[in-house]
Amino acid sequence: WFILITVLNFVFCYVLLLKCCKNHYAAALGAMVFTFSMALQSQMTHSQTFSRFPIPLAFLMVILFFESLKARYFFALLLVWVYQLYCCIYTGFMLFVPLALFFIISSLYHWKVLREKMKNIQWLSLIGISVIICLLLLWPLMYPYKFRAGLIPLNDYTTILDNIPTLTSHFFSQSGTFLWKSLQNTAIEYPAFWDHQIFAGALASLCLLTFWLFVSLKLIKPAFFGSFKVSIPIKAMLFTSLLTFLFFIRFGQFSLYQYVYLLPGFASMRAIQRIINLELVFFALATATVYLLIMPRKELLKALTFLLLAGLFILDNYYVKGGSSITSKQISLARIDPLIDKMKLFPPGSLVSYEPDSMTTRPIYYHIDAMISAQALNLRTVNGY
Repeated sequence: WFILITVLNFVFCYVLLLKCCKNHYAAALGAMVFTFSMALQSQMTHSQTFSRFPIPLAFLMVILFFESLKARYFFALLLVWVYQLYCCIYTGFMLFVPLALFFIISSLYHWKVLREKMKNIQWLSLIGISVIICLLLLWPLMYPYKFRAGLIPLNDYTTILDNIPTLTSHFFSQSGTFLWKSLQNTAIEYPAFWDHQIFAGALASLCLLTFWLFVSLKLIKPAFFGSFKVSIPIKAMLFTSLLTFLFFIRFGQFSLYQYVYLLPGFASMRAIQRIINLELVFFALATATVYLLIMPRKELLKALTFLLLAGLFILDNYYVKGGSSITSKQISLARIDPLIDKMKLFPPGSLVSYEPDSMTTRPIYYHIDAMISAQALNLRTVNGY
C-alpha cells in the first residue's frame, strides 16, 4: 500500500510538472522533491497524510479547465478535492486554500473568455450540477464532524497559534540527516517541536527562492533572461505559492492564518504544520523551473545535468539508517497482547472501558492500547486516542 501511494504521488506530480514545464527531466526532478523530500520525515507518524497524489492532480484539473473551459474538468477538480478530503481531512481542508487561490488567479488571467462562457446557461448548469454532486458526496463524510462540532467548543485561535509554522520551522530538520545535523535543534524549544521539523532541504529551498525571484523579475521586465517564456500556469503558481506561505506562517504572535481560521471547518484543526504536505508541490515546481533555467541545449548534457541534480537531491535529503527517532513495535505489542487476552472474555459487540488501577507510563498509551485491542476483538470501547 505504501509503495503504491508513493508511486501515485510521484506520477501525478510528474504529470502536473510536465504540463507546466514541457520537459521530462524537469518534471521528474520536481516529482522527486514532492515525493521524497526530507520535510516528509516529520509527517511519517501521520499515515493519513501519505495519500497526497490528489494535490498535484487538482492543480492539473484547474489548468486543463482554463485551457478548454470544459465543465468536465471543473467537475474533475471538485471530485479530486473531495477524494483528498476522504484520504485525509487535514490535507483536504488545507488544499482548499491554495486551490481556491490558484483558481481565482487563473480566472483573472482568462477573465475575458471566462466571462463570455458564463453567458452560456447550459455550461453554468453543468457547473452547478458538479457542485451539487460533490456536496452530496461530501455529506456522509462531513456530517459526523458537523454533529460532533455542535457538542463541544472548537479550538480557540490562541490555542493553535504555537502550531502555525514559523520561518525557523522551514529550517528545522529531524535528527538523522546526513548533511543537516546543524539544523536539528533550531526550534527544539517549540511546543510540539516534532511537528515543526519541515525543512525541505537546501536544494528545494534554494530553488523556491530562485523561482520567486526569477518569475517576479520576468513579470516586471519580460525581456529578462532572453527568450525564456513563463506560462500562465507558472505565473499563477507564483502568486499562489507566495500567498499560501504568507497565510500559513507565523511571525512572533502574528499570522495571517487568523483569517483562514475563520473559514468553516478550519477551527477544528490544530496541527497547521501539516501544510508542508501541500507546499511541497510549490517546491517541486520551483525545482523543475530552475532546471529549465540552467538546462544545456544538447540532449546528453541535459541528461547529465539531471543526474547531477538528482544526485545532489538524494545527498541533500539522505537519512542515515538508525539515525532518526523510531518506536519499536515490540514494545507496543508487549502491552497490547496481554490486554487482548483479558478482553477475550467479552462477547463481540460489547461496550467496554479500560480503567487500570495504576499507570507506569503516559495515559495516552493506555487509551491507544484499549482502542487497538477493542478493534482486534470487534468490541466497542469508550477509550480512544
